[in-house]
Amino acid sequence: VPSAQSQKTPRNCLLRTLVGAWDLDATARGLRRAAGRAPAERLAALGAGAGPLTPPCSRSIKAITRCSPPIVLSGPVSKGFGRGGKLLGCPTANLDEAALGSKLDTIETGVYFGWAKLEGTVYKMVTSVGWNPTFHNDKKTVEPHILHEFKADFYGKPLSIVLSGRLRPELEFKSMEELISAIDNDKAVALEALATGAYDADCASL
Repeated sequence: VPSAQSQKTPRNCLLRTLVGAWDLDATARGLRRAAGRAPAERLAALGAGAGPLTPPCSRSIKAITRCSPPIVLSGPVSKGFGRGGKLLGCPTANLDEAALGSKLDTIETGVYFGWAKLEGTVYKMVTSVGWNPTFHNDKKTVEPHILHEFKADFYGKPLSIVLSGRLRPELEFKSMEELISAIDNDKAVALEALATGAYDADCASL
């Protein structure tokens, strides 16, 4: 006859398994809900600065690598892959690769932050430089996301950006939820860093 202890063990294991599965499912539901919200709402919903990301991403301005000297890039805004705004909620103003020339090859891939100048106005921005390993792109691109709400597209307009610091390397994510969470975190850390005033002088490069 099984002892009382041996009878409890399977049930306890099953209970822990069910609770674990519920937690994972709840987390996934939360990410899906957050993905459908506006960028500012997603930052609050995902709790930038709380908990780990997979793969690990910088959640602290202390982990930023300063660009010395700041990297300045300019060119007309070109149409990208069409997934930044529609799929990720993060529209980008891609710089024309031909205008960047060989300078593009000299920049380490990764996610950067700094400033962007468009039609005489300077904005805060984050920029992805690289191959977008999650989507397996066949060309290296510079994809600035200007931290401002625009009412209309500005394809063809001249855009200048200055990369003040590097937030993290390029990463391949297993799901859109992971990628969206990382993007929102990148924006939160960038805004925190730029608010310190430590990078204000870089605007003079534009």
